[in-house]
Amino acid sequence: MIKIAKYLSPFFLTVSVFLFVNLPQSSAQNLLNMSEWVVGSGNSAAFIVNGHQSHNIREWGSAPNGERAVLWKGVPAGDVQADGGWNTEVPIDHRKKYRYTVWLKKTNSFDGTSYFGCGNVANLDNSPNSNPYFWYGKLPELNKWYLLVGYVHGSSDESTTHEGAIYDGLTGQRMQGITDFKFLPSSQATLNRSYLYYDPNVNDRQYFYGPRLEVVDGTEIPLSLLFAGGSSIGAGGAGMDGNIRLGNGKAMYLSGMDPFHKITYRREMENKLIDGPVIFGWSGGALGVSQEGGDKVALQWIGNGNVGIGTATPDEKLAVKGKIRAQEIKVEATNWPDYVFENGYSLPTLEETAQFIAENGHLPEIPKASAIEADGLSLGEMNKLLLKKIEELTLHLISKDQKERTLEQRIEQLERTQKDQNNPSQK
Repeated sequence: MIKIAKYLSPFFLTVSVFLFVNLPQSSAQNLLNMSEWVVGSGNSAAFIVNGHQSHNIREWGSAPNGERAVLWKGVPAGDVQADGGWNTEVPIDHRKKYRYTVWLKKTNSFDGTSYFGCGNVANLDNSPNSNPYFWYGKLPELNKWYLLVGYVHGSSDESTTHEGAIYDGLTGQRMQGITDFKFLPSSQATLNRSYLYYDPNVNDRQYFYGPRLEVVDGTEIPLSLLFAGGSSIGAGGAGMDGNIRLGNGKAMYLSGMDPFHKITYRREMENKLIDGPVIFGWSGGALGVSQEGGDKVALQWIGNGNVGIGTATPDEKLAVKGKIRAQEIKVEATNWPDYVFENGYSLPTLEETAQFIAENGHLPEIPKASAIEADGLSLGEMNKLLLKKIEELTLHLISKDQKERTLEQRIEQLERTQKDQNNPSQK
């Protein structure tokens, strides 16, 4: 017995923990006819029901992103036969590779078997397969959305690598690999099929959401954005009209289901709430400018959190290779050198300073030119050192001024004494 199905979301192709996007029914590259994916029962456009009409209900429910959307619901009759789902036939080019995706969720019990398949294909070793399924079995958990991704390779593709997988809709984790197929040279159409079968429990439900069939040629929606719920951008015109909405604490994965490359919104980090967008990368990331002359990096950060402008190897929290203009820069500092004016401070003599300069070619405690050229200077530390030298110089000037005043007074006294000696009659 052949069982057929697969399922597409007219508005939201999403997963609950990632980025959520409005996807119109005519979304680019989806080859499935979603024009009648509306509330009701039985067949829907090209989607032909698996089982009785009463086993196949389309109703409003909670999509993988938690939004209200129309879901396809499989309802077991208890006769252990076809319990919901669909078959739909779609024309294809047998020379091309296609990707099939659908969201599935099972509730109440693990009874019955879920199916996700295709048709008019062969196994990757070219052996015939008259009843091909990417996967059939039981989903890992109840009451949880999973994204199933299957591939059918072109008829002349000699690849024997199976790329399909089942992904956890909440975490994006790859749960298990599934089977790939290839088209026959005679294939002119494929089946898109997904169902629930052999479920004796009339209280069980299987939900289907967001089926897609796409040519894998660079114009398909990136898989990472399917996990994220879709996108308003895509390669080669595979974008779609609509809004990208990122829910609080949710994320858009940027590299398949790699959780270390993502964009999030309103996220708590290091016990602080970031009330806005946050971009993550495992080894860093960048913001750039794309122009006719090519792409240019405007700002880059690396794995330890350092940020560089004009440099790809920032060795400080912020490294800038170039000029900076600012109205004000505030540098926090400790141990400000007011201690120079305290009693007991050992003020270097000018003779000691002169000797140090003669031997080293720079002021004491001030880095020499070669060190500054190699390592740069710390504004905070340098300002403290310069102020310390100014304060020491001020003390020397005060001391010189006091000595000068004393000398002036002695000179005045000597001049008066000399004058009195030269003019004794004026006494």
